[in-house]
Amino acid sequence: MFQRSNRSRTPSSRKARTRCFERLTATLGARYTAERKTIDQNFLRSSENPATPGLVLPGFPVAFHAARTDSAFTPKAGLDYQLTDAALAYVSATKGFKSGGFNFTALTPQSAGFAPETLWSYETGLKTEWLDHRLRVNATAFYYDYTNLQVQTAHICGHGDHRQRSDGPREGSGTRDRQ
Repeated sequence: MFQRSNRSRTPSSRKARTRCFERLTATLGARYTAERKTIDQNFLRSSENPATPGLVLPGFPVAFHAARTDSAFTPKAGLDYQLTDAALAYVSATKGFKSGGFNFTALTPQSAGFAPETLWSYETGLKTEWLDHRLRVNATAFYYDYTNLQVQTAHICGHGDHRQRSDGPREGSGTRDRQ
């Protein structure tokens, strides 16, 4: 089996942090990413049956070339408010991006690709210190809103077959674990 995948990435980002008032700080950021990926697929499957060793199975060999380009603008905005010298409240909204790609086990160019994943993350929290900085207590709450969540699945049909795919919208909150 021969597979080759190429990836080129062009990220560009800027971030600014400014103190609006004595205790209020704003953060603004932005990133633009463009990624191009290609795959050259060339493989065959042959019989492992002792009666017909090496017989090329129907539908093989498989050979194709595919390419895709994904890009995204991903902003970030946040506010920090210093309640006291030992307490900070914050809120932020951030967009994340993971480009699409290819399944190395695909048999056709049409089934090879999967879509890019995007995520909107909303977070708020409180960071505090107590007992003369000997005790730190932090609390956070967040909400994740995924589009085309990418998951890896395993299909077992004689041989292991791992595929990456993107799914519809997903939402989650209250935990940092990804769905």
